[in-house]
Amino acid sequence: MSLSVYVMANHEVGYALVQKLLDAHAAGECRLLGLCTAPRPAHAWWPDPALWVAQSPIPHYLYLNEADLVTHAAERPDWLLLLSWPAVLKGPLLDWPRKGILNLHMSLLPRHRGVMAAVWPLLAGETQTGITYHRVDTGIDTGNILLQRAVPVYQWDDCRSLLHRLNETAVSAFDELWALRHSWPEMGQPQAPEPASYHSRKDFEALHELDLDAPTTARQVLNHVRALSFPPHAAHAWVRCPDTRRRIRLSLALWPEDELPTPAEGGPGEQTAEV
Repeated sequence: MSLSVYVMANHEVGYALVQKLLDAHAAGECRLLGLCTAPRPAHAWWPDPALWVAQSPIPHYLYLNEADLVTHAAERPDWLLLLSWPAVLKGPLLDWPRKGILNLHMSLLPRHRGVMAAVWPLLAGETQTGITYHRVDTGIDTGNILLQRAVPVYQWDDCRSLLHRLNETAVSAFDELWALRHSWPEMGQPQAPEPASYHSRKDFEALHELDLDAPTTARQVLNHVRALSFPPHAAHAWVRCPDTRRRIRLSLALWPEDELPTPAEGGPGEQTAEV
């Protein structure tokens, strides 16, 4: 009998991976028991899953809470897959699947556990990050590692461009992970104790306002603003106008010199700060 899977997915990469699982379900490689999606915020840049969920034969559940999901599902799955899921599991879902829970995290664990994993390598000026598929335990991104892939961080990256490459890597790596699905119960290496780091949502929110009087370097300012730039959707960095106290939002346009776009493509000379 093919293994049974329940999926909790969000964002672009989560929905791209759901499509792979729908194909696997259609091919008889698994039984996809259901799909849970998170409520979509008004500022979301990723596609609305309602556009294709209505055409899918798989039962859909819009997330309310863990206990309600368990009640809603028709049966226990062998595996629960968290594909860019935005919340930490704390309740009955931890013991719900028969064999375990796998999570996709957008860093090379144990580095950059927690939220907004694409932000922190840019902020720190790192030259490499990556993706990790790992088992879920009672900690936050602390479970045994099944598969990792490294992704370079370029000097011209902003958060959007880096996340795009992380998404592509996660989707391509899933094919290898899926081919090993019958070995998942035996797979997994404990995470190394170092270099471990963790970032909370409060840590991320504390980054938004730049102190114009703080001692810093041009490199630190560049890394700070590009880590919070997500063009064309969001600019999360700001400074305060000294007179009006209005927020002046900052974003960067970054290109390697040999790939410089023309003004018609949105090159230099376009708006680089917005109020």
